[in-house]
Amino acid sequence: LALPGDQNRKSMELESTCGIKRNLLESSQAVDRDYQAAVRQDRGHLLPSSHQPDQDSKAATFTLTNIVPQFRALNQGQWREYEEHINTTGCRETYILVGSVPGNNKINNRVNVPSHIWAAGCCVLQKGKRSWAVIAKNNENNVVYLTLGELQGQLAKHYGKKTIDLFNNAC
Repeated sequence: LALPGDQNRKSMELESTCGIKRNLLESSQAVDRDYQAAVRQDRGHLLPSSHQPDQDSKAATFTLTNIVPQFRALNQGQWREYEEHINTTGCRETYILVGSVPGNNKINNRVNVPSHIWAAGCCVLQKGKRSWAVIAKNNENNVVYLTLGELQGQLAKHYGKKTIDLFNNAC
């Protein structure tokens, strides 16, 4: 945890021991208390801990800046299955973007509950590239597999943009 402009903190700290007053923390970020009253949501990782190579990297994924309120059945169901079965076979490099579409509800009257969670991947092969994409309504346990172009079209509508190009036309 850190405050905007606080350059003295060099690593992650627990909310309970960081020495920053609760009201200052709450003015700039989600805090543990925000999630305590969440009945239908889990702390959904944008970057899954299971995708990290070592314990320090795994621990870093549990910061609230990497978390969105995610429908519990989705987080523990089809979204988890998607995360566990990402196919990087043959990829020299893999780039994955994950995001959420702001919704109309909040937990603890502070933290936005996304209407959708999405992910897109770009696999750089020895020759060429391949991509994939998924999106899920954040109140159902259903992941929809799409082409990258289809996801970009849906996100443009959700975000009210003309177009969205997730990989800068490079995948």
